[in-house]
Parts: sequence; C-alpha cells; structure tokens
Amino acid sequence: MRPAQKAQSQLAHRTIRAYKDQPLTEEEVTTLMEVARHTATSSFLQSCTILHITDPKVREAIGAASGQPYVGGSKGDLFIFVADLYRNSRIRAEQGVSSEALGSINLFLTAVEDALLAAQNVVVAAESMGLGTVYLGSILADPRPVVQVLELPELTFPVLGLLVGHPDQEPGQKPRMPLSVMTAENTYPRVESYTQTLADYDREVTEYYDLRSGSRLESFTHLVATNIGVGGAHVSPIMNGRMAELGFSTYVFIERIAANAAALHPFPEHNVALVRDALADAGFDITLLGPDAPEVGEGVYFQPEPFGDEVMGLLADALTLRGIGAYAYALVDSSLGGELADIALFMRVGDMFPRYGRHILMTRMYIQRTPTGAGNKAVTWAFGSPADLEEANRLLSEKFDTEPVADPRGMAAIEIRHPEFAVGTAEPMVLLDEIFQVLGAAGFEGITMCNDPGNQPSAV
Repeated sequence: MRPAQKAQSQLAHRTIRAYKDQPLTEEEVTTLMEVARHTATSSFLQSCTILHITDPKVREAIGAASGQPYVGGSKGDLFIFVADLYRNSRIRAEQGVSSEALGSINLFLTAVEDALLAAQNVVVAAESMGLGTVYLGSILADPRPVVQVLELPELTFPVLGLLVGHPDQEPGQKPRMPLSVMTAENTYPRVESYTQTLADYDREVTEYYDLRSGSRLESFTHLVATNIGVGGAHVSPIMNGRMAELGFSTYVFIERIAANAAALHPFPEHNVALVRDALADAGFDITLLGPDAPEVGEGVYFQPEPFGDEVMGLLADALTLRGIGAYAYALVDSSLGGELADIALFMRVGDMFPRYGRHILMTRMYIQRTPTGAGNKAVTWAFGSPADLEEANRLLSEKFDTEPVADPRGMAAIEIRHPEFAVGTAEPMVLLDEIFQVLGAAGFEGITMCNDPGNQPSAV
C-alpha cells in the first residue's frame, strides 16, 4: 500500500461492532503482533504487554465486566493492551536493583503511552488488511474482574481492549469536530462560545445518529453536557482497585500508640514529608518525629480526645487515594500480656489499601520475658498487601510456625510464633534475623521493629 493509500485507509476509519464468525488466521495475528512489537516506545523501555484472549471463559468474564454484549462470544478476536512495569521490575530485581522508581506516576504514564501507541498501530495495520476494529475502553467499567481473570501481577494495568475481525456491517462514518476547533499553531486556540462555533457540527452529528438508529437524536454538545461522568468507564472504581495496586514509591503502616494517637511509619523514611503533605491535603495534621525530621522520620496523628479505630482507616484511605500506599491495623485485644503468642491480635482497618504491593512489609516482634524464663514468649507480626503477605507466608511457613490472618478482602497479616524462645533454644534477635534472611532472599524489604520489656519500640 502506497503512503497516499494508507492515509486514505486511515481517513476512512469506522468502528465495527459486528463481525463474521470467522476468526483471524495465525498469520494475521502474527502480523498484527509484529506491528505492535515494532511500535515506538518511550525510553526504549517497551512497557507494554498484549494478551490475545482465546479462552471462552476468560472472554465472557471480560465481556461481563465491560457491559458490552459484542465483547463476549466468539466473533472477532479480542486483544487486551496492558501497561506493564512488572517485567522491568523483575529484570531489575534479578540484577539486585531496587524497583522503587517504577512506582512513579511518570513511568506509569509512559507505559500507558506504549500501550496506546501499540494499539493504534494494530488498528492501522488491521484496516489496511481489510479487517474491522473497535476499541474497548469499556473494560474499565470495573477493571477488578479483568485484572483477576487475566491474572495480572502488580505494576500492570489493562489500558484498553481491541476487537479485530472480518466486518459484518457497513456503518456510516461518524463525523468529527472541524479542524479549526481541534488544531492550532503554537498556542492553544481560544473560542468565545463553543456552542455557537460547533452549531453546524451539532446538526451533522444529530443527522448521523438519526440515520444510524432513528431513535437517538443527539448533538455533540448535548452529549458532552449529559454523558460525561455517567458511563461505567467514567465512574469505575479504579483508585479503589488497580490504580491502588500498581505499586507506589512510598508506603505507610499505621498503628495505634495511645487512645488518642496513632503512629505512621513510612517506607522509605525519607518520604515522611510527602506523607505529611498528603494528609494535610485531606484535612489531617500530623507531627513529624525523629532527630532528622522533616527529612527522615515518622509521623504521629493526635487528637485531644480518644478516637475509634476507624480514624486510622480514614488516614490510610486518604493516603492511598493520594498515591501513597497505606495500611492501618487495630489491636483486637487491648493487652499484650499472657496470651501474647496465642491469639490473633490485629485486624486491618480502611477500605482502599493496595491489594498488591512491591514486596514491602512491616514486621514487628513482641517479646514477653519472665524472671525465671519459664514463661518467655515471642511472636512476630508481618503486615502488608494481601498479595505480598501470601508470598511471604509461603516462604516463612517452610521454616517457621506461621498463622495467616485474613478478612474478606484477603490476607491481612501473618502471625509468626517462636516456640524456640519459650524453650530457650534461640534468642529473639536471632529468630528475627532468620526472618530477614528468608524474606530478603526473595526481594522483600521494609520496616522492622521490636517491642522488648524495659525498652521502647525501636527500629532494627
């Protein structure tokens, strides 16, 4: 196809929603994927993965999530374009390099750009091959079931879907805004009244819908005024779901330290000022503590009167919504006394915590000593994302006596019991070091603290 012909093909673009029951050949799929593979990529990071959906059950699940009947079924081939920072995080981990930088919104946006560029190249190639296409932004109506059925790891996000197939319809071409409105030279175009400027275009759009269906008489400006913020993809709980699971550059663990105070432990510690500023934006004031504060340290949230555990959940939710992964924990039993090693002491509070993390945990050891040593007990608790905790429990249970604690939203914590200390065969710090070795070998990092009689809790 000559350049002029390719441009004409692009100018003739139409969205196809009805396809013949004729799947793409293996050669056609390979050609389209090769086109995607050779697409321009930001910083040569190639942060895109494309999934060709061939399992009917997976496709039906995606169709149900989108709410579009033509997404399910078997007509047309379905592709999902994934913004993928996970692959590069694994490459860095295998070379002993931290993946903290991959939690930035900047790199996430470059991954989204890679996915969108690849998808558009596939559309251009498909139409040049006589195939039809339709973009499926509707998979974001609720991305959570899409993430689940595709088994997407952390640091990934399903940006959009694309159906490609042999057209079984010949729709009219939907009119676009005039060039005079959507293009300009050097500076942004200023328009006194868009409603007046787009009056002719509104009539053209209304005529298009009238000819297409006969029942929908709608102009473009009316669509903008009434439809934005109404459709599923516009109001999907992305921040409650995958955006909160992509992996953040900063994590915070929140725990009560008094009836009217809570401690906020950031990781890394040098990001504590970010935590303070994010909470200030949400209307919460915290005090920064530590000899090097505000550059490095921890935060304390204080109220004059005692507050409920739900307040710690509100702090965590406010941080997660502002790009800082946060987990809050409440003490179930008010005493760390004689039943220390025998009960589940903690529960998670808050609703918007990241379900996936970046191998960031907070571990805290509690030690109970007696004068004779006969009643010595020690237990370590691990807190973090459900996915990280599941992996950590799998690793730790091979060597330690672990008890996972779960709630309806997944694993909430791990209790690690230390009978060796009770019988006098191992000291707590030795056991804690062994936990470090197991988790560190798998790339885990984070905050470790110890409560020992006669000593204030301190970072280890």
